[in-house]
Amino acid sequence: MYKKLNRIFAVSLFAAAAMSPFAANAQTLSEKGVSELRNEAFKHIENKDFLLARPILEELVRRFSEMEDKTILKDIYFFLGYSYITEYQNMTSATYLESAIPYFDKILQEYPGSDRATKSIELKANCLNGLGKFDEAAETWGLNLQSPYVEKLNQTERYAILKRIAQAYYNMKNWEKGEEWFKKMLASPVANGEDKTYAAIALIRCYLASENFDEAKKYFSYLTSKTPARYDIALSADFMTAGDKLAAEEKYALASLCYTFVLTRDEILDYMKDYKAKIERKIASLKNMNTKHPDLPALEQRLKFANAQIKGLSTVSDYRSQFLARKARNFFQTKRRYESFWAYRQLIDAYPDDKMVDDFYYAAFVCARQTGKESQIDSLGNEYREKSKEEKLTGKYLKEINLQYALFLLDKADTDVEKRNKFFTIAQESLKEDPDGDTAGEYMFLMGREWLSKGEHTALRNYMSKFVKDNPDASSVDGALYWQMLSYLTKFEYAEAFKLGNQLVENYPDSIYHEDASFRRAIAVFGDGQISDAAKYFESFIENYEASGSKLIGEARLFLGDIAFMEQDYKKSYEEYMKVPDCAEVSQKTIDAAFFQCAGMLEAAENFEKQSEVLLKYLKDYPEGNLPMAYYLLSQPLFKQGRSADAVIGYMDSVKKFGGDYKNDSIDKILAAYPDFYKEAKVQLNATTDFLQKLATDRKFFEMFVEDPAARYQYTLEYPDVNPLVYAKFKIKMGEKKAEFGKEVLVENKPILELLNLYKSQKAKFPNIEPEQFFSSQLEEAKKKGDKVLQHRMEMALDEIGKLKERPQMFGEEDFKNMPYKVVIWMGKCNEKYSLDSARNALQFVIDSDSDYRLDALLALADLEARHSNYEVANSLYEKVEKEFALDPKAVYAAIKQGEMFWKMGKLDEARNKFGDIVRTTAWRGEPHAEALLRLGKIDEEQGKNDSAISYYVQCASGYASCIDPASEATLLGARLKMKMGDIDYAKTELLDPFLEEESNKDAKFYKQIEELRNSIN
Repeated sequence: MYKKLNRIFAVSLFAAAAMSPFAANAQTLSEKGVSELRNEAFKHIENKDFLLARPILEELVRRFSEMEDKTILKDIYFFLGYSYITEYQNMTSATYLESAIPYFDKILQEYPGSDRATKSIELKANCLNGLGKFDEAAETWGLNLQSPYVEKLNQTERYAILKRIAQAYYNMKNWEKGEEWFKKMLASPVANGEDKTYAAIALIRCYLASENFDEAKKYFSYLTSKTPARYDIALSADFMTAGDKLAAEEKYALASLCYTFVLTRDEILDYMKDYKAKIERKIASLKNMNTKHPDLPALEQRLKFANAQIKGLSTVSDYRSQFLARKARNFFQTKRRYESFWAYRQLIDAYPDDKMVDDFYYAAFVCARQTGKESQIDSLGNEYREKSKEEKLTGKYLKEINLQYALFLLDKADTDVEKRNKFFTIAQESLKEDPDGDTAGEYMFLMGREWLSKGEHTALRNYMSKFVKDNPDASSVDGALYWQMLSYLTKFEYAEAFKLGNQLVENYPDSIYHEDASFRRAIAVFGDGQISDAAKYFESFIENYEASGSKLIGEARLFLGDIAFMEQDYKKSYEEYMKVPDCAEVSQKTIDAAFFQCAGMLEAAENFEKQSEVLLKYLKDYPEGNLPMAYYLLSQPLFKQGRSADAVIGYMDSVKKFGGDYKNDSIDKILAAYPDFYKEAKVQLNATTDFLQKLATDRKFFEMFVEDPAARYQYTLEYPDVNPLVYAKFKIKMGEKKAEFGKEVLVENKPILELLNLYKSQKAKFPNIEPEQFFSSQLEEAKKKGDKVLQHRMEMALDEIGKLKERPQMFGEEDFKNMPYKVVIWMGKCNEKYSLDSARNALQFVIDSDSDYRLDALLALADLEARHSNYEVANSLYEKVEKEFALDPKAVYAAIKQGEMFWKMGKLDEARNKFGDIVRTTAWRGEPHAEALLRLGKIDEEQGKNDSAISYYVQCASGYASCIDPASEATLLGARLKMKMGDIDYAKTELLDPFLEEESNKDAKFYKQIEELRNSIN
């Protein structure tokens, strides 16, 4: 090799010297000429003394660099680089390889496409491999497939390089860089079947590593090929790992598919042994024909690979049981309980000595329970217990298996009373035998949850209190106290709930219920009306659990915000609400409540600027939150601040952006409020602008309004449409010395002009499109886009303002799905015209949901049944509303309607009792009392109990005169009845005249009829 290289070296240098303009006077440039330098270099290289050769070569580089024709430099660079490689072979120092690479780079940069460049690619790649820079080596090999090198290669040569690069990335497991090369290899027309399988498997491993399972699936068809790549144990390991990841992400079907492609150690070993035998036979056959056959080196390399694989596999532990356990688990997770049961059963039989056999028994038992096979539960349980006694098993699941049987019975409890009773028997017997055992707390939890979920408070309280009395020192006493506490909380018996919660918190600091009980103890105090004490308990809870990251801290601060609000400590309320978003594990729902309740608090405090600030912060910080609700709430402070146009635009933008989102019920609140809000906003904006304009242009009026409180007050009565907060700026507020717009504005009216400019700008941008037009335009837009949610929302909105031109036909049950719940209620009302059952189905669809519109659906269904004389059904629905939504204002409507249903069914005593209960409920004082008294009067009048009826009418008319509609009807009915009884004077003086003398009664529903009745009397 050296002789050959030196011959090339000599020829190249002599040729260069002949061409050099410096050849004639070489002695003047240096003491030695080119020939002499060449000879010395040749001598040193011949002797492998590269340290002495390199300075000479570098001097030659310097000399030839000054020539016009520098082509000879590529040869010198090449020999310089090669000299380092040769020295590396002798000294094996990585430094030599690093020194060689720059010379090959010079050739590639300065002489691309030359023969030296082609060889330099190979040598540089070898250097990089020797340095362990495999990525760079592969990239260097890739240069061969770029211009100007690739054109010199035929298709087979190109493929050989491509394959080498792909194999390099595969061996490095550099899937990211290897992906494109694996694809090229797979797509190459030169690739044989084995190579294509190799490339496909490389891509599968690539995508499994990046968890891009959809891409990996595209190449699964290649896994049927029996090639070494398919039987690479690393591939099976990748599939098992991928299956585990997918199972953890609950993608069980895909996990099961991955497990299907896992090969066991023995399967791989058998294949490799067979593969080795085939290679050996082929080698022997070729050697018989030709000992120097060109295919022999590649085959011998494959044989080495096979031997290495077999040797490596022999050291790998058999993982079949683990693999089968994973498959069994995946059957379980995909609810294929039967297959899972038998898979675990087979594991028990095949691997009785496996260290996980206890786990297999337990899993099989669970599967048997979940498939409802009681005989299998008994069989496995007995077998496990017997082997545990014989110490063939650890018995670590004995108590759990007993517990699982109880769970099986509880699962059947809803449909099988006998099994439910047996569950309680087993649970209570287990607790009696071992009240302090590991499973005692679990039994306590299961019983408490079952009793509470079914509303069996008496059974729960009796058992739990007796257990505490009989087992005061048992570890599960905390559970008994906890479930009693929840029972009392559920029934709003706050004092007893607090007592139990406090006992748990004080006496069981290590209880798993301690955190929740501490929080609910505070709720009990709050519910009992002890607001200040509740704040202390919530603060104590935060102090104890904030550092540990309790997910209840956010709710505790929410309560503190509410309490401060109730105590009118608006500053503290604001601070607590605004701390909620920073709490650990706080839910978006709690964050929403904090911001929106804070906005309500600020509105009550009349701090509209701060209210706007809070809502705008929410819109900015929580783009995935309930933006329509924020816009809905924001409209009021904007309206109060004179930014009516911004408020209306916010409504319109919300509808445009979120009208097609069926999950967001806040849009329906906007739609309900928008028509009236638009009208009020427009009227107020115009009136306030005119008022401010008059102040700015009419000096006499301006002075009057500022200086004359009486005249100012009279003006505000005559022009009520002006923003009251603008009027308020001229009035001295309580506790302040002067008004915001005092006499100084007469001297400097800049504040007036600034406010006027605000209103003028708002008036200029105020949308002129009326609600009906806006809803109609959105309806047309929805139809164009095929947006059914927006379409039906707009139809509902138009229908509610009486502007729907064409009512829709009957909706089917499929129309209810993925539709806002309020829209479904409207659909039900529409369907009532065509089919009562369909209307009921729509309303029941909402009732069965967890929507905020359940109450509306219940009332709508109750009203429907009432309209169709199904009074018994209607009554039960109204009763359900009153009980489940006791704190909602609509509960009183449901209570009144119950009375009416009793009345219509002829159950007059029940009707009287119901109306009497309403009158006796102080929280419902006002309109509900008036309505109840009116109905009591009507019932007694129907029964001929005239004196009693008159008494109720008078109580309604005089005691609730501010409730002008029921009061007006009571006045009319009472007067008529008195006249019928012959007491015309009483009707005139005690009922009719007092009513008509009150100016505010002119808007009453029955005013005209009362007036006509009075005029008919002399």
